[in-house]
Amino acid sequence: MWELSSYIGLFLIAFGAATVLPLQSEFALVAMLLSGHYDPLPVLLVATAGNLLGAMLNWWLGRYIAHFQQRRWFSAHTRAPGPHPGGLSPLGVLVTAAELGAVYRRPADHCGRCDA
Repeated sequence: MWELSSYIGLFLIAFGAATVLPLQSEFALVAMLLSGHYDPLPVLLVATAGNLLGAMLNWWLGRYIAHFQQRRWFSAHTRAPGPHPGGLSPLGVLVTAAELGAVYRRPADHCGRCDA
C-alpha cells in the first residue's frame, strides 16, 4: 500500500509540475530512485505519464481558453494588464498561464506578412 501511494504521489507531483503549479517533480523522482526501494522503470514511467498529461492539459487550456473570454472571471480582457488591486480572481493564475499559451498559436494568416 505504501508503494502504491508513493507512485500516486509521484504522478500527482509530476502532473502538477507540468501545469501552472510551481512544483518540483525532479526532487521526488530522484528521491524515489536513490532510496533503492523502487524499481527505476515504473518510477520513470509514472513520472513521464504525469508530465505528459500535465503538458496535455496546458495545451488544452492554451487552445480552448479563448472560448471563455466573455466570462466575468476571464481577467485578461476586462482589466488592464499588470497587478490587479484586488488580487487575482480565483482562476486568475490559471487563465493567465493559458493566455500565454494562446499567444503562441496565432494563425499564419494574421501574422502581418499576408494580404489577408
